[in-house]
Amino acid sequence: MATAKAKLHTVMVRLGQKCRYETWQLPHLGTGSVGAGHQETALLEFSKEGPMFACKLHLPDGTTIQSNSFRRKKDAEQDAALHALQKMGIPYEPGALQATTAESWEGLHRKVSLAFTDQMVLSYKPLAEHFRAAVQRKGSRFGQVPAIVLTVLDGKITSQCKAIDLLAEKNPAYAAALVCRAAAACPSLRLSDDGLWIGRSDPFSPELVTKLLTDRENRVESVASGNGDEMHNLETTCSQFNRAFRFEAVYIPAYVKEELRTISLTALPDVYYLDTIANALGLQDTGQVFMSRQIGKAPDGSRLFWGARERLPVVKFPDVELLEQFEPSKIYRDICSQDGPMEALRNTGGRISRNERASFLVGHAIDGDAILATVGSTWTSDGRCIYDNFTLSCFHRLMLGRNPWGAYKLSRRSLLVADLPKVYTCRAHWQGASPKSLLADFCHQHRLSEAQYTCNDTQESCNSTAGGHSLEIGHTKGLMSMNNNGISKQGNPGSSKQGPFQCKVRVGSAGNKAPTYFQSDGFFRSRNDAIQSAALNALLSYGRWSGTGCLCSYFQNQDCCKSNGDFLGSNPQDSTVYKSDESSGQSEFLSFRVIAEEDTLGDRPPPGSMVFVSYTVNLIDEGSCCNGDNSSDMLLIHDLESQSDFKFELGVGAVIGQIDACVSQATVGQTLQFCLPVEALGVLFAASSELGENRQGLVLEYTVKLLKFEEAMEERIESSHFAPPLSKQRIEFARTMINALEAKTLVDLGCGSGSLLEALLREPNTLEYMIGIDISRKALIRGAKSLSASLAKQNAAHSIQSITLYEGSISAMDLRLRSPDLATCIEVVEHMDPEPLRKLGKSILGKLVPKVWLVSTPNIEYNPVIRGLEWDPESNSLNKPGPTVFPELTDSKKLMDMETQNLRNHDHRFEWTRAEFREWASLLASQYGYQVRFAGVGGDGEDDDNSPGFATQIAVFAHNGVVFPTFCQEAGVSKCDGSDSVPTATEVEMTDKRLETEQDPVSQLKELWQWTSPAHPAAIL
Repeated sequence: MATAKAKLHTVMVRLGQKCRYETWQLPHLGTGSVGAGHQETALLEFSKEGPMFACKLHLPDGTTIQSNSFRRKKDAEQDAALHALQKMGIPYEPGALQATTAESWEGLHRKVSLAFTDQMVLSYKPLAEHFRAAVQRKGSRFGQVPAIVLTVLDGKITSQCKAIDLLAEKNPAYAAALVCRAAAACPSLRLSDDGLWIGRSDPFSPELVTKLLTDRENRVESVASGNGDEMHNLETTCSQFNRAFRFEAVYIPAYVKEELRTISLTALPDVYYLDTIANALGLQDTGQVFMSRQIGKAPDGSRLFWGARERLPVVKFPDVELLEQFEPSKIYRDICSQDGPMEALRNTGGRISRNERASFLVGHAIDGDAILATVGSTWTSDGRCIYDNFTLSCFHRLMLGRNPWGAYKLSRRSLLVADLPKVYTCRAHWQGASPKSLLADFCHQHRLSEAQYTCNDTQESCNSTAGGHSLEIGHTKGLMSMNNNGISKQGNPGSSKQGPFQCKVRVGSAGNKAPTYFQSDGFFRSRNDAIQSAALNALLSYGRWSGTGCLCSYFQNQDCCKSNGDFLGSNPQDSTVYKSDESSGQSEFLSFRVIAEEDTLGDRPPPGSMVFVSYTVNLIDEGSCCNGDNSSDMLLIHDLESQSDFKFELGVGAVIGQIDACVSQATVGQTLQFCLPVEALGVLFAASSELGENRQGLVLEYTVKLLKFEEAMEERIESSHFAPPLSKQRIEFARTMINALEAKTLVDLGCGSGSLLEALLREPNTLEYMIGIDISRKALIRGAKSLSASLAKQNAAHSIQSITLYEGSISAMDLRLRSPDLATCIEVVEHMDPEPLRKLGKSILGKLVPKVWLVSTPNIEYNPVIRGLEWDPESNSLNKPGPTVFPELTDSKKLMDMETQNLRNHDHRFEWTRAEFREWASLLASQYGYQVRFAGVGGDGEDDDNSPGFATQIAVFAHNGVVFPTFCQEAGVSKCDGSDSVPTATEVEMTDKRLETEQDPVSQLKELWQWTSPAHPAAIL
């Protein structure tokens, strides 16, 4: 896209003239009036104070054009250029003009010809070393430089090639062919017979040659060691002029099975460095050495070098006059393909193998062996040839950076511990590079079109049913209203800034394939969170994508971690049975040991909390790990990786599974240690360049100390406001219900990490069989470990005979678990998206059919009280906040009212008022033949308009014939008047038969973990 200033510059160059811009700051006027200017700036008027600028444009004919006033100098210059174009009668459309192919071709001719003028030869720093080598060369190559050098090192020539055909950006061979074609059309230049070298038709003058060599001698004499060990100079003082220099580079064989290696290249100050690289690649002609553009995120001057065989692709197209009809990309549609012009670069005797690792690194096809080195002239080197050692560790880091998973590890500076999280919760909990920035880098590196985000801040996507019964939302922000299916639909979210939002991202694919779409995980109250969630899903979809399989060595250890279930510290002598993935084949248990702990230990961090750890990773001999000998003599590499304050969110996959499992079992102050096998050698090489060739019998020793943790905001505010904490009150309510019903079987729906099940093991109750169901595999694995540890400590005081954990969705229930005595759904529904919540009633009350179903959810009317606002019964409103235990929550939002209040947890999709919750529960009860009573915990519980009610509201559904417990019939518990109608026994039997034969999707729950009492066999419900 050409700006007005660029368009005017092109016109002046064609006329052989120049114009001059004069910009100055206007006197301060107090109130700035910004001119309309040209359309590109689209600036508005500013009422605040600030500097203003104007510009005068002096044209060659003496005309002066003045711009309007702008806050930026460049906007004033663009406005003046726009007025000049209008005065000259030259058409211009801001932001929409693009140079024609003929103009780009003309520009390429001009740039290539200009590169060999005396002025450019002496002043263009990146090419200085190449022109000095050209004038020292003897024979027919005197004064010639490789075509690829001009193509890659001259940024303006590169831009002109891309303007002619974007295919030139994909492959330097095609770009070099365009440059050679342009050079052939320039009378002042000539090509070599093989088309790989470009030189002047007239030889360089003796004065220019003398100037180049004299300049070189002066540079040799003035070299200083200012860069120390990081960057060495290939030139030396006069006394050391003939001394050979060595620098290390990475040799990348074409065959993936052949290991990478470091080579040492020798160069003399009077020897062209490309000659040295050509010799290392086994090439006879230096012109056959191709180089890439400077590799991003690598040391300055790092490039990839490889060999081009025989000749460049032949570019065939008409003369300049017909170039407007020329589309090279249609003729040479894919130079990287096997049937494209790149075949011309292969040996006639046989095909050269594709170098997958090098191709993946630079993003285009490379055949044969390659060398990755830091050598050459740059702008910062002031024309001198500089070099630096390029290590294998740096190469592996570059390869990791081309993958979303590896790029995230690098952003956290934790290659052996960090992992790309599987869930985006909120900005405050995310550590490292954001998913959006990672996706942008990934698309740029792999030449995909820029990701495009579309946020849906309306509720149309949620309103899958029409004509439903709607509740009055009232003061609820972005909450959900009811429809006639018992599911809420989004109602009146207020302004678009308040959400809820759902985002979809469109990622283009290579070639002509259709783009791919990725969607955020449900709805978010923040637009940014929805965008980040969609971007993360795209990254997880690409995952550990290696394209050609050249990154397999980076993932073996991580895939092993994924398949073994991350089970740590289990007792192999108990009756625990772990159901692993089909891919894992068998159960694998990895032990850890406590090596240090403080006198006063803290609590264990709950899932979702932010934990702070310090860790050290050592590379040691396998025998020393098994023997527990961690003496310094046994360490192969000490402190392979370490951090003193590493922060991550527990339970979202932000670290490798072993660390997550280890920390979840630790208490504050404990230091744990475990070992892992060395399998992902690529990651290991990226972490350290000290790893030798002998890697047999080595393991990674992890030492982790839990420093502290911060609970999720919901638990923090509830624990500080209620004694005992609200979470324990909910569990106590469920235990009381179990004993009152004398329940034998319990199904905990959305059990998470099994906090309810574990608590029931500590207190006597009537249960014999407990089942937990959750969709999160990681949460279930943590729960299994916690239950195993609790069962090992129990002295058989409980009557539990079997505990089973299932992985699956509670919105599509498995009929095998039908008719338990009690089902619980504690603090689950508020985490569910509209579609699963819509199916919940049918799944639980229609298919599972528990005798009693207990559902708890936050009461949004109580949230202001938790955050320090007091309820005034006289005015039926909230008083202004006084002192609170969480001043940080009210400093910026002290006047939170019912119109703008926040939800308790960032992961809550909604929160209901008392009226909304009762409406939802009553509709479900009437549809499926249940009675329902309402209760709660936390707060005074007065059910009137003068009180916010309970902090947690509870609905107790009872099936036909089940008598509510006594405590559910007290005055503090309300009853739904419209739920008394229950079906007859015949109707229930007919419903059972219909449910068994209907074709609705049925969840086949996957058994993940099971414990059975040694004295009792396992039972099946």
